[in-house]
Amino acid sequence: MKERPIFESKEPNKNLVELNDDDKKVVTKALKDLIQSAGFLLDRVSKDTLTEEMRETLTSLIATYSRDGLRPLGFQDQATKDHDDLVRKLRNANMDNEELRQQLGQKVSLEDLREKMKTIARAFREWGDYHGFGYISDIHFDNFGCLQGNMNLSTHISGCRAEDLRKMGFELTDDRDGEAMFATDENFKLLRKMIRDNFGPDASMSYGKIDMHSFGDERPHMREVEVYLRDLDVMQPWIDEYLERRKQSFDKERNKNKQED
Repeated sequence: MKERPIFESKEPNKNLVELNDDDKKVVTKALKDLIQSAGFLLDRVSKDTLTEEMRETLTSLIATYSRDGLRPLGFQDQATKDHDDLVRKLRNANMDNEELRQQLGQKVSLEDLREKMKTIARAFREWGDYHGFGYISDIHFDNFGCLQGNMNLSTHISGCRAEDLRKMGFELTDDRDGEAMFATDENFKLLRKMIRDNFGPDASMSYGKIDMHSFGDERPHMREVEVYLRDLDVMQPWIDEYLERRKQSFDKERNKNKQED
């Protein structure tokens, strides 16, 4: 005997949600990612292994996947609307800011721009001499106007500067050919702190540029690290210091010439 369905519809359902192929792909991917992230969060919570960093990451991912999956279905809660509105406003503000920067850039002569870039680069190099590790090479500006340079971490650290670095907690070698820095986790943390303390929280370092090698012992040393400065305004104190040092040097040279005359 054929079983009768518990609920039997006499009319075809006219309220089906119709999605095109692209929307189906978006919803399917978002929901799969949502389930995976939620499952991972559930596992961490049930095992009492959820860290603060993982909590922030997972909850942010779950919120993002929820928005991405629900939007093609025609559902938008107030949080999603506020998020989309904020994104729109930020995009418009970025376009206005970019247009204003272009207009300001056109008012600066190329010669003035060249001199300003030279001053920034020289101030950055002298920061390395007086406050860093003694030498910064390959200083250049990228397509976005950010400043980059390779900070040398071996054989160029003077004796007195090495002593200051040791007091800051850096672990350095005591090699006859010059001081060098051990490649340790603590040195990485101190390097990152030094860069951000001097150039702001947006400054970063590329560990991919680190060259590991050994001198007299078998422990690896760091040769150089690439420093990347997105905000050039943080260079102003070091530019002022560089210009004051140059002024003192010029004044000293002028006084010397006067005495010779």
